[in-house]
Amino acid sequence: MILPYLIGRISAEALTMVTTQTNLAFKTGHGINAPEAMVLYAQNIIPEPELRKLLTDYYKTVFADPQYSWVSPDIIEFYRGTEYVPVRLNSVDNTLYLGKLAEFKTQNLKYITRYKTEVINLTLYDYINLYTKCYGERPAFLHELPPKDLFNMVVLEGLELGASDIRITQRDRFIEVSYSVNKRKVFSKRTLPADIMEEIVKLITTQARAATSVAARKPAYMDINLNERHRGRVVNNYTYFGSAIVIRVLSNEVYSRTFKSLNITDEVVAFIRKFCINLRPGLKLFCGETASGKNTTIMTTLSELHKSQNMEIISVEQPVEIVTDFIKQINTQTDEEYNESAGSLLRQNPDVVYIAEMTDRTALTAVKVANTGKPVFSTVHCNSVADVLSRMIDLTGLSLTRVVMILDTVVYQKLLPVKCPKCGDEGCPECHKAGMIPCFNYLHFDENLKKSLLGKTLEEVYMIIDESTTGKEMLDSLLAQGKISEKTHLWRCLC
Repeated sequence: MILPYLIGRISAEALTMVTTQTNLAFKTGHGINAPEAMVLYAQNIIPEPELRKLLTDYYKTVFADPQYSWVSPDIIEFYRGTEYVPVRLNSVDNTLYLGKLAEFKTQNLKYITRYKTEVINLTLYDYINLYTKCYGERPAFLHELPPKDLFNMVVLEGLELGASDIRITQRDRFIEVSYSVNKRKVFSKRTLPADIMEEIVKLITTQARAATSVAARKPAYMDINLNERHRGRVVNNYTYFGSAIVIRVLSNEVYSRTFKSLNITDEVVAFIRKFCINLRPGLKLFCGETASGKNTTIMTTLSELHKSQNMEIISVEQPVEIVTDFIKQINTQTDEEYNESAGSLLRQNPDVVYIAEMTDRTALTAVKVANTGKPVFSTVHCNSVADVLSRMIDLTGLSLTRVVMILDTVVYQKLLPVKCPKCGDEGCPECHKAGMIPCFNYLHFDENLKKSLLGKTLEEVYMIIDESTTGKEMLDSLLAQGKISEKTHLWRCLC
C-alpha cells in the first residue's frame, strides 16, 4: 500500500476517494502491493511522472516505458491466460518484450523459441491498459465494472479535460477512448474491454430514447444528457470492427462569452461590430471547417446586437448547441421539424434570424427570409471567403448574380492550437493545455464590390473576392509573434 506516501501530498477528500475506488475495483486477495496507483493515474490526482517516481521509490525497481506496438495475434494467443502481456517485437534483433507487474515472478514464463525474450516491469496502470488492449478483457484481479460505470468514467474524464468531443471507438481487441481538447487528440487513461461496446450503444440509445440496431449498421444521431451541466450530441457510425461513437459536448449553462474572452483581435472585432451588429438586410455568414468556433462567434455577435438594441432574435437549431437568454431558440430534433420551423420564421416577425447551418434543406429558406429585408445569420462549411459563392450556388441552385446580391458579410474562421510552451508542439502530455486562438479572413459585400462582380465568371469572381479579402496575413502574424508553431502554420494554413 502506498497510502502512507500520499498523506500530505493530496487532500483528505481525494485520499478517501482513492481508497473507496480502489476497494471497489480490486477483488479480495488481489496480491497487488500498490493498487491505489490505478486510481491515482486514471483520475489525474498525481501527474504521471511524479506517480512513476513514487512507484519506483516504493518498489525499488525501474519501470519500463511500454512503447507498445502491434504484435501478431499468434503471439498474443500464446500468452493469453498467463500473467504476461506482449508489449512489442523488435524485428531488428528478433526480441520479444513481455510486460509484467513487479509482484509477479518469472519462473512460470513460457517461451516462443524463435524469439529472444526480455521481460520488463510495467507500472500497474500501463499493465492494465496493455492487458486490455491485447486480450480484450481486464486482468483477473480486477472486478468487471458495469458498462454504465465505465461509460460514466469516460464522460467524467472528458469533462475534466475540457474536451469538445469524446470518441469511443471499437478496435480489434479493445475499445479506444480519446478526446478532442483544444484541437488536439488526447488519449484516455483508460482502455475498455472489447465486449462492452454493444452495451454502451444500448445505454446511449436508451437514454436518448432512440431506436437503433447494431445489426442495421446505419449511422445514428442522438442527444443525451451527460450531467446536470452538459449535454451530448451523439453520432454512431459503424467501422470494420464495430461502433465508432463521437459525442460533441454541449454546455447547459447560459452563454456569457465576450469577444475578449474568445481572444479575437481588435481589428476583427471592429469589423464585426461595423458590418454585423446592425439591422442591414442580407446574409451574414460565418464559415469554416467543423469545430472552428463559428457558432460561438455568432452567439457573441448576437449578444452584442441584443445589448445594443433590445430586439426579437429567433433561431432554428438541430439541436440547440449554445443556450442563451437573449434568443428565442427553436430546438428541433428531426429534419422535418427543422424544415417546418425554418419555413415558419417570418410568421413570428423577428428582427433578426439565426439559422444554425446552411444546408441544402435550409439555404433557400435563409435566402427567402433575407430577401424580405431581414438580417440572417448562419454558418456554412467551406474553405475560404471566396469559396462561399460556389457553396451557396450548390446549396440553393441560384445563379451567381442572385447569390452575390443577397450576401452582406462573410467571416471565415479557424481555431488554431496555441504553441505549447513546454515542447513547442513537438508532442508532449501538456500540449493540449496550451489553448486555442482564432484566425480570421473577412469581407463586406458593399455595393461597389457587388457591381464589380456582375457579369463575371465564377473564376473571375473568385479572384476578385480573394484579392478583396482582409486578414490573410493574420496566420503569418501569429507565427511571427510566436503564438503558433511552424508545424501549425504549415498544416493549418488559411486558404
